Amino acid sequence: SNPFLSGVVQDTANVCSTFDNHASGVVGIIRSRKTTAPSLLGIAYGSTVRVGGSCQGFSGHLFYNSVAASEWGARALNLSWGSDTSRRVDSDDWFYDYMVRELRVTIVKSAGNRGTGNGNVTSPGLGYNVLTVGAFDDRNTVATGDDVMAPYSSFRNPISTSNDRIKPEVVAPGTNIISTTNASPWTGNISSGTSYAAPVVTGIAALLMQRNAAFRFSPEAIKAVIMATAVQNLEGAARLSDRDGAGGVNAERADNVARRVSGVGDWGAVSYTCSTPSPLVGTSPSFVAGRRYRGVIVWSVDPNWSGYPNRPNADLDLVIRQPNGTVVARSVSYDNAYEIVDFTAPVSGTYRAQIVKHRCSSSPQYLGWAWHRVN
Repeated sequence: SNPFLSGVVQDTANVCSTFDNHASGVVGIIRSRKTTAPSLLGIAYGSTVRVGGSCQGFSGHLFYNSVAASEWGARALNLSWGSDTSRRVDSDDWFYDYMVRELRVTIVKSAGNRGTGNGNVTSPGLGYNVLTVGAFDDRNTVATGDDVMAPYSSFRNPISTSNDRIKPEVVAPGTNIISTTNASPWTGNISSGTSYAAPVVTGIAALLMQRNAAFRFSPEAIKAVIMATAVQNLEGAARLSDRDGAGGVNAERADNVARRVSGVGDWGAVSYTCSTPSPLVGTSPSFVAGRRYRGVIVWSVDPNWSGYPNRPNADLDLVIRQPNGTVVARSVSYDNAYEIVDFTAPVSGTYRAQIVKHRCSSSPQYLGWAWHRVN
C-alpha cells in the first residue's frame, strides 16, 4: 500500500501472508519514488523491481524465486538475508556463484550483523562471485573523517586453502537508515544493519547498467568498478582491510569510471581462459606523477570445479609497471577472485596493467577490470 513503492512487482510464491517492514525498507533504498522529498528518492528510483523471498527461509524457495527473477529480466539481485555457516562456503554460496557465472547476474549480499558477536560473514556472502557489502555509520556531517565502521558489521573472512580471502569487498551506509515503511506517513527510520547497506550497492549497480548496457551481463566489471571507486577508508589499510574491504562506495566516482572520463578512469570486460597469454596487458593508461590511482581485476569462479570451495579455479595476479618497466604496485593473493592495487604514480607517462597467471586449473571465462584516479 505504500504510495512510494507503486509499480514494484510482488512475487507471492513462498512468501508470508503479512507485509514485512524489513523487505519494504530494503526495496525503498533501491526504488523509493517520494518525489516530494528528493532526499528520500531511492538510489535507482527509475528501476523496475521485483520482490520475493521465503517465509520459512528455505533455500529451495529462495533459489526458485531468484531464478524466477532472472527469467523475468532482473540483472541484479539484492540478498538482504543469510545464515552463519562458521565461515565455510556452503550450498547457498554455490548456487549464487553459479548464477553469477552462468546466468551473468550481479549478486549483491549483506555481510551480516555479527560484528559484535563471532564476526562471521554470512552465507551466501561467502561466495567468490558474490559482491558482499558491510556497513558503516554515515554521520551526515561535513566533517572530514567523521564516518566510522558500524560495530555490528560482519568481517571474519571465509575459510579457504590459504586463508587469505577478504570479505566484505566494500561497505556502504547502514546505520539509522530512513526508507519506506508499511504505514502512514510511509517513510521513517527503519533501523540499522548490513541489510540496508547492500541495497545501496545494488542501486549503484543498476545505475551503472543504465549508464552502459554492457554492464548488464558483466558482473565482474560491475564489481571491479565499484571496488576501484570505493575509496573512503573507514579502517585499516586504504587498499584493502578486514572490516571495510576496499572501502566505502562512491556512486559518482563509479559513474565517472563507467563513462570513461578522460584521466579519471576506465574499465573493460574480456574473455579469459587458461590458454590466454601471460602476462596479459589489460590496459595501458597514462598516469600523472604524484596522483594516487587504484586498479582492480575480477574474474569468475567455477563452482563446479573439483577444488571448489577451498580455492578458486584460477589464481591471477595484478602487476602495474611504470614507463621504464619497473614494478610500481602488485597484488598477489592466492584465494581471492580479485586483485586490487592502490599507489601513487612516481612519474608521468604510459603505464601497463599486467594480468599474470599464477595458476589456472580451469578457465575463468570472464574477467573485468577497472582503474580510477583517486586524487
